[in-house]
Amino acid sequence: MDLSGIYNLIETVFKVIKREKDIICVAPLGGEDHPETIVKLTFNEANNHYELFEVVRGKEYKVDTFSDKYKSALALYIFSKNKLEVRK
Repeated sequence: MDLSGIYNLIETVFKVIKREKDIICVAPLGGEDHPETIVKLTFNEANNHYELFEVVRGKEYKVDTFSDKYKSALALYIFSKNKLEVRK
């Protein structure tokens, strides 16, 4: 799966609440307008620096840093799946 495929998968499984040139934030699909927990990935493509954060009640917790765009997008999907999906 290529990078655009991962982003398409993220958009179908989660609600993308912010997507700009240097940031993407996702929340649970079908959740409230202001979710308690979101996952954020920031991009600094000039330095190949990508940071993954968990944001709980507005407070950011750094999860990891990546130097590869593909791996950072994959990590965004996997971490979001782990943190945001409701388990039955």
